Amino acid sequence: MIYHRLEEEENAEMEFSKALNLMSFNEREDYEYNSVLKILWPLYGEQLEKMDRREIEQSIARFWKVNNPLLLSKANVRLLEHYSRMVYANLYFGVPKHGIEGWKTDRGEVLLRYGIPKMRSSTRAGIVGESTFTSRNDVWYYSGSSFSFDDYAMSGNFKLSWERGGRFVSNRRSNEYSFQNFENMKKVNIQSYVPIKKQFTVNKEIYFFGSLDEKERNKRDAYIAYQLPVLDSAGRLLKEIPAFEAGVFLFDRGFNTVFEKRINYDSISCAGIIQSPENGSKVDNVKLNFNADTLSLAFEMRKRADSSFYSYHSITGRPGISSDKVDMSDILLAYDVEQGNPIPGAINRNGTYILPRVVKEFTNTDIVYLYYEAYNLSREGDEDTDFEQVITLQKQKEEGEVKGLFSFISDLGNLIFGSDSKISLTSTYHTKERNPQQYIQLDLSKLPKGNYELTVEIHDKKSDGRKEKKIGFTII
Repeated sequence: MIYHRLEEEENAEMEFSKALNLMSFNEREDYEYNSVLKILWPLYGEQLEKMDRREIEQSIARFWKVNNPLLLSKANVRLLEHYSRMVYANLYFGVPKHGIEGWKTDRGEVLLRYGIPKMRSSTRAGIVGESTFTSRNDVWYYSGSSFSFDDYAMSGNFKLSWERGGRFVSNRRSNEYSFQNFENMKKVNIQSYVPIKKQFTVNKEIYFFGSLDEKERNKRDAYIAYQLPVLDSAGRLLKEIPAFEAGVFLFDRGFNTVFEKRINYDSISCAGIIQSPENGSKVDNVKLNFNADTLSLAFEMRKRADSSFYSYHSITGRPGISSDKVDMSDILLAYDVEQGNPIPGAINRNGTYILPRVVKEFTNTDIVYLYYEAYNLSREGDEDTDFEQVITLQKQKEEGEVKGLFSFISDLGNLIFGSDSKISLTSTYHTKERNPQQYIQLDLSKLPKGNYELTVEIHDKKSDGRKEKKIGFTII
């Protein structure tokens, strides 16, 4: 437990492994099986009773896997945290004279789910009147919540506070609704864990596209674009580039791994991006290709020198892109778009290189490109597709209300389009491609400072299908 608290994860994993091997069968069952069932019960409920041992063990393994916030670590730090919480609960909350182990108490369960509280306060028992006693009280404080425990029986077994009468009553400092609050809370959030390691922030964006390969129309492409931690707070390149690693992990509905990529960076491996004059923000990206389905995505970064980390885990799926109806990719704002001219760190879409702006804050003098892809436009034989593009811009008030609607086309200066598209003043396009790639250089010089919402709508005139996407940005 101490190794884990000191962030020496490999030593902690080794020592816990030794300890588990020395335990009796029943004690090991508590650490690895029974205590986890207690955590999982609000999620699975009576389904657990219908599962056999093998199915439950698979569910437990998936639970530890998907809730590990540091997949880049060799050890599963969430599992090590669970073992540490079990040790702590048994050391401090057990009631030996009644044969009650610490993890089975109310305080033990709260600890297993949410960890050691940020702050605690305790109050001694007291006497109220001639025959009524107030209990000993222990209050735990977490971010945004607190739980109160009372030792009603004066036995050392503290219970979540609830309203009760009789000879022994709750301490005056008790929150009498702690029992009900805990029951409600664990239905919404069965557990939480934030590593105590030093964290840093990473500017990133995730873009979803349909596959441009007609043979893989049921698949999706996604790109995680992120800034490398090689710039100081003023945006200048660091004199010494730190060694760090990045990892992208994708899981299916059953939390089985469908994609995993780890990248090691140092001054040599990312020299192309660092030295690129076009890539001023030092952005890199990772591409994922997967079947359309609800997925869980994790993106992490860790510096080797101090093990500080960045961790993003999303357990919700992204709405799919249709394989037969008119649809669009995400809208991407970019520093530059080049045909057939590779740019270090740029997203490559069939030879079109897009260098994304993951921080959507611009000045009036910035060069900004808009990029998106349209899908499933109607086309028969050698006929061209026939679709209309409408781009509008809304300026928002500070409180978020929309103020004014401007025709974006009329305010733009020179429009630069892909070679596969034609443009007219009516914004009507004809192309041989059913899934054309569209990119435009935006003129921001006339826009005042503020927050904007940009909407792109496409209208397939042959099928009358319509689709729109939105993106926000700020002029500073």
